[in-house]
Amino acid sequence: MKTFLLFLAVWIGCMSPVSARLLLVTLDYPPYEYMEDGEARGLAVNVVREVFRRLDEDIEIQSFPWARSLKMVELGNADAIFTAYRTSEREAFLDYSSEVLMPQEVSLFVRNTSKIETYATLADLADQQFAARHGVSYGQAFDRAVTDGTIANIHRVSDGDTVIRLLMNGRADVVVFNRLGGIYRFRSLGVSDQVRELQPPLQSVPSYIAFSKKNRLANLRDRVDATLRAMKEDGTYQALTVYQLIQ
Repeated sequence: MKTFLLFLAVWIGCMSPVSARLLLVTLDYPPYEYMEDGEARGLAVNVVREVFRRLDEDIEIQSFPWARSLKMVELGNADAIFTAYRTSEREAFLDYSSEVLMPQEVSLFVRNTSKIETYATLADLADQQFAARHGVSYGQAFDRAVTDGTIANIHRVSDGDTVIRLLMNGRADVVVFNRLGGIYRFRSLGVSDQVRELQPPLQSVPSYIAFSKKNRLANLRDRVDATLRAMKEDGTYQALTVYQLIQ
């Protein structure tokens, strides 16, 4: 009988539900999120890890080209995505947090030798050749200018380093980046002294963590919001994003 009861206890233990690891996807966009030695790192990653640590939720973070990451959460193959701008198209398949994960300033950059000094609106740059990442939103102002044809000449490529190479080899006149992300990449490629930022910045855009509607995670989204709000109130958020604050 003792042997049977021991077997039964082990069997019940094996049948008990195990909490599933959540898959979060993002893109390679340092210093916010990037892979190093096979591990996700960066400002946004630090915040996300702390949020889910406080929630006692096991997560895995993977980095893919942005269009692929979006498709994964749309199909339910991933549970959440960050750092995502809010667009009407994405709201059809994403449950966005209400708390901003990362505020991001979008800027335009040109070569030092460019004759472009400033601009009032994107229409002033309509005859220039742009480069930007495929599948990435750069905020309402830029996205609308592309959609309505104000910006008609644009190279779309899969990664930020290629965007910069297009600028440096003259195939693009203007590139668009999250300001901090652009500065980080220019530095890492050793071309900071060959480019300059156009003034004024194009737009300040909030970015979020958003959850797959297909996977029905709205309740988790609400818990993440509450935790992120608490982190901002207790100072943890500010400590984790200090790199952004001192630039």
